[in-house]
Amino acid sequence: MKFKHIVTILVLVMVSSIALADQEGPNELYVTGNGPFYLKCIPAEALRDREKGKTMVYLAGKESDTLIHTFDWYSPRAFITGWGGGTSVIRLGPWPRGSKASASDLGIAFYRDEKLVARYSTLDLAGNEGNVSVSVSHYGVIKDVIGIVRVYEKKGEDILSADPEYAFEIVLHDGRRLLFDIHTGKRVKLTDNMFTILDK
Repeated sequence: MKFKHIVTILVLVMVSSIALADQEGPNELYVTGNGPFYLKCIPAEALRDREKGKTMVYLAGKESDTLIHTFDWYSPRAFITGWGGGTSVIRLGPWPRGSKASASDLGIAFYRDEKLVARYSTLDLAGNEGNVSVSVSHYGVIKDVIGIVRVYEKKGEDILSADPEYAFEIVLHDGRRLLFDIHTGKRVKLTDNMFTILDK
């Protein structure tokens, strides 16, 4: 076999592998929790409707569990905490299609009990539509999800709980760290004397 034919075959194999790696997998039912609270996330059957489905919030009990809230959406990754009374639910959007950040693509949303308190599109997070990482048919804004963290502040030799004490932390593809108040969904301004520890 001639060298150029071997090279052509290798290129085709590589392109096929990349294309397959860029395909979306099916949404799956999953359960995730924090302390006595947990979420049951159930997707709709149609893959194209990647945010359709339902998410139920439960409070676990010794004998039986209590359904507290039901949301009419599905998230590929969601978080819950009962810190501060009530429940805070954080919902991430699906892997966005295309090559540019968009105001219509969900990046992250925050719920306090059953109320939506803040929503950020991928464009809100990225700052401009080109500030993304791009694959064959999708793009990314969030590089890493740290999760629910405790926020501390150094004051002289003392280490104190910051305000807010709990936040949700993500790292964007460009390296920026973003913190959000879990109760309000508002951005938390990071200062040089602040640091976070993952809440386990």
